[in-house]
Amino acid sequence: MPRRFGERMKLSSLIGEALRVPRAFALGIAMGVATPIIAIAGIVGGIYLFTKRIPFLSDIVEEGGERSLIIKLMEPEEAKAALAERKDEILTLFEEIRARIRAAVNETSP
Repeated sequence: MPRRFGERMKLSSLIGEALRVPRAFALGIAMGVATPIIAIAGIVGGIYLFTKRIPFLSDIVEEGGERSLIIKLMEPEEAKAALAERKDEILTLFEEIRARIRAAVNETSP
């Protein structure tokens, strides 16, 4: 009986080892996505804590094919109103960024 128990332990150990790589990969992807979001939230929270204002993308300037973003500190109510007013423009910008990322991924894919 002890021998069979030992064989089961080896099989479960083998399965555990085989699942370790996909589990680590999934954890790496999740942390890679979550870390920048948490960092940005921390920066915005810190700015709000010290200034009681929220950083907001106030303008998008294009010069010579280069795009620049201008960030202003706004009161929370003012930022909500500006977001509602410029929602379509911001969504268009995000769609352009997604399209560039997809194009870059498709270029590198075999």
